[in-house]
Amino acid sequence: MSIKIKSFKLKESFRGIKPFELVFKPGLNVIVGDNGAGKSTLLRLIEDEKMFDGCELCVAEKGVNLRMLDTEKNNPRTQGYFTGNIAYEVGVKFQSHGEVIFPLVEAVRDFKNILVLLDEPESGVSLKNQLKLVKALEDAVKNRCQVIVSSHSYPIILKAGDVFNMDSKTWEKSEDFLKKSLGGLFKG
Repeated sequence: MSIKIKSFKLKESFRGIKPFELVFKPGLNVIVGDNGAGKSTLLRLIEDEKMFDGCELCVAEKGVNLRMLDTEKNNPRTQGYFTGNIAYEVGVKFQSHGEVIFPLVEAVRDFKNILVLLDEPESGVSLKNQLKLVKALEDAVKNRCQVIVSSHSYPIILKAGDVFNMDSKTWEKSEDFLKKSLGGLFKG
């Protein structure tokens, strides 16, 4: 496993998020929290720390290559994303959100030795395909990628083992987070 980013520190409040520090792990890092907790904002600040002077990123390697995939920003159906593949571009007009997004997200499996940021990659994706996404994330980690993903997906949360909860600003066991979040619905 590889680590590209060691830590992130928000030194002053930003968009309603109070200051905190997050120390990342090698491999898969899953960020969870309620809507509006700051998961997407955290990923944007990592992608471009110059966006806000009140944050600090500690990198493990100089010149970290990173790839950000935001399923809303990169949705070919709504954002005019063009691949040069005419069949794909015509096809997106007749496919569901999940059918269009899943191939882009699943491509994570082919990334090698980079930092991968994924903002809710399960958006619009069936449970069956979320399980395939978990496998793609595992493959990216095997390819020496460090993956930071914001998610509400049970399969992704469970695979992580530990999750960083943006509500409490602490690392928690995945099962504890799900039990707390879902009450009696989650049996572990």
